[in-house]
Amino acid sequence: MRCGTAVALAFALLAGTPSGCGRAPWYMGQPLGGSPFIAEPGQAPIPSRLRVEIAREQVTGHRVTELRALRTLERVATLRRNERQRLVSLLQGRAAEWQILRRLGPQDADLREIQRLRSNEDHAFALDAPAPSVGVCVAPCRWQDWVLGAHTVAWRLLAPGAPASIDSALGNQLASLLVEEDPTSPDALEMAAWLDGRSGHFDAAERKLTDLVYYASDRGTGLERAARVWQRLGQQRRACATWTRLASWRGNPEDPSWHAVLSCARSDPATGDAAAIRRYLLASVSAERRTALRAVLEAVDSR
Repeated sequence: MRCGTAVALAFALLAGTPSGCGRAPWYMGQPLGGSPFIAEPGQAPIPSRLRVEIAREQVTGHRVTELRALRTLERVATLRRNERQRLVSLLQGRAAEWQILRRLGPQDADLREIQRLRSNEDHAFALDAPAPSVGVCVAPCRWQDWVLGAHTVAWRLLAPGAPASIDSALGNQLASLLVEEDPTSPDALEMAAWLDGRSGHFDAAERKLTDLVYYASDRGTGLERAARVWQRLGQQRRACATWTRLASWRGNPEDPSWHAVLSCARSDPATGDAAAIRRYLLASVSAERRTALRAVLEAVDSR
């Protein structure tokens, strides 16, 4: 077959290819309806689509995503009177939840935004109260509706009784929302990292744990929390590396973090030489403390 004939045949086949799953592989990811769900980079969201999304989220009772869409709309278009009222109402509810969660930074930001939005209004708004502080999602219950029904993802996702198992796609969405609404909260970053890790997004989890260490009350606490997240996710190599960073940072040969480092070296010699670590620790303490430390390390070895 000649080259020209082959090219013509290829174009003929493409022209006759039906839409959907039968299309050529380079069409994968193209929306079937022709309208992209996410705006192209640098392209402002379309107000009409945002208003459809806002109406949908309000019907489903998803305050978190309704508030997010309203704030996006406020950035790209002039809000209508009822939209501005609804935005202030949701922000008030969120500020109340931040206060109960003791997140004063995000609360202050919301209160300042409320003041800005209300500056040209001469009437009172009907304000949203905090969502009920339900400790568990009682059946019949959909986790998505339960979590997004509050004004903040943190209100229920960080509360006792939060779901131990969340669908991967929903987990990724909740992780993004958690960090978006409160990017400096160690609790939110820890939960978001765990959600990302459960769905196999370990690079995303690592970035959030790096932020967790930065925003924690002290570096040691942050490293310890990060190591425990890696352990919960079954990522032992990453956990061992974090325990080693913690033990080295504390610089105390008698610190319990060294016990985790030794356990790592025993279970996975690629993470370190257990015998060399023991020699280093014993050589780093005074003679008076050496006997006691040796007994502690032997107890660790016997576990």
